[in-house]
Amino acid sequence: MSGLTDGDSLVVPGVLKKAVTTADCDYMTADEKQVIYYLNVARMYPAHFSELLRVYVTESPFHKAKNSNYVNSLKSELKIMKPLPPLLPDKAMWELSRCWATEAGNKGLTGHNRKKCKAGYMGECCQYGVSDPMEIVMELLIDEGISSLGHRRICLGNFTHVGVSIQPHKKYRVNTVLDFDR
Repeated sequence: MSGLTDGDSLVVPGVLKKAVTTADCDYMTADEKQVIYYLNVARMYPAHFSELLRVYVTESPFHKAKNSNYVNSLKSELKIMKPLPPLLPDKAMWELSRCWATEAGNKGLTGHNRKKCKAGYMGECCQYGVSDPMEIVMELLIDEGISSLGHRRICLGNFTHVGVSIQPHKKYRVNTVLDFDR
């Protein structure tokens, strides 16, 4: 589903290159970097991301609710949204996200109730069962079934830094944790 990738590298057309903020980030995997890239495309270029959303809900085998209220509300929000600054990678946030993604994955946990991992983030999103970076971002922004749209609010909020970790999960195969800071 990652329509803007070629193997491990991003294929970034023209102006969208400004959304790549992880070029010098050697501690994240290629997929973790792509999660930040797609979040930045949504934040910086909402109209372009709206087109990616249209393709996603039409073609993705994972997304079943093609015209759900959640999809429609995201489409509407992207239409009127003013561009936001890109998220910058942050090693401290990455370490927090990696700790929780690893702990939750090893124990089969969900949610935000850390046992051994410390807090220190200002916003957190957790996603389970999807490993494709585009799908991770789409699912967090659509936020199907979450009436508060908490993941969407965090991802499109006034945060400036993020760490992303994708780890194996005992129950859901894979989990992704995004920790945000200002």
